Amino acid sequence: MSSGSDSGDEFAIEEEHENHERYLVTYADMITLLMALFVILYAMGGPAKEEEYNAFANGAREEIIHPLEGGIGIFAFGASEKPTDPISFARQKEPVEVGPSSATDLARELAGAGDGFKSTVDERGVVLTVPDGALLFAPGSSELLQPGRQFMATVAAILGGTTNTLQVEGHTDSSPLSDGSNWDLSSARASTVVESLIAGGVDAARLQAVGYADTRPVADNATAEGRRRNRRVEVVVHVQYESAAPDPIDLRPIVDPATG
Repeated sequence: MSSGSDSGDEFAIEEEHENHERYLVTYADMITLLMALFVILYAMGGPAKEEEYNAFANGAREEIIHPLEGGIGIFAFGASEKPTDPISFARQKEPVEVGPSSATDLARELAGAGDGFKSTVDERGVVLTVPDGALLFAPGSSELLQPGRQFMATVAAILGGTTNTLQVEGHTDSSPLSDGSNWDLSSARASTVVESLIAGGVDAARLQAVGYADTRPVADNATAEGRRRNRRVEVVVHVQYESAAPDPIDLRPIVDPATG
């Protein structure tokens, strides 16, 4: 019947023609990439472009290669810089000048030189305070005790890694001496510490000794505790500040070894 043949023709599927031009898309992409490559090579070529090439190479090393080695760069998402280790001046191969950025590191290292030591950072620089209770001197004497010699050897090793000028200051309480004056005693103690630092390797040209007797107290001389605090030697590491000096930083309180 003609109706059956018409139905078969109605459902016939027309065969699609194969597209023989698809390769042109891939070919065009490849040509574009090659052109970009040759443009970059041309731009980087020639002696006149050597500086630009070196800048590009250094930038690639810092931003791409360095992150892969554990550093920071464009591939190190969310990474943060590792904290800088404090400087150890006692282990410096060559002496360095202590500046505002490294003053705290020096103060921290000096504070650990011996029991009872106190280290601060103020407008003068780094100040190491050695109190009377640190067994540096015997009462009324300017001769270093054995513990004091050991302490000063450690201090000399630390300060030997710096180039800053140093001032050693001797201080006493207001109690009169039976033999001599507080001026003589404070000056003699400052000179003894200077000699000890020189013996430890510190350049003598960087040092000066000053005795202040009882003219610069830090506590009330009316009490025994106040007099003990006033009897001290201070080593001042002068630091040059470009602007205003920092607020004073006290890194370690004075501790009397006898009382803990």
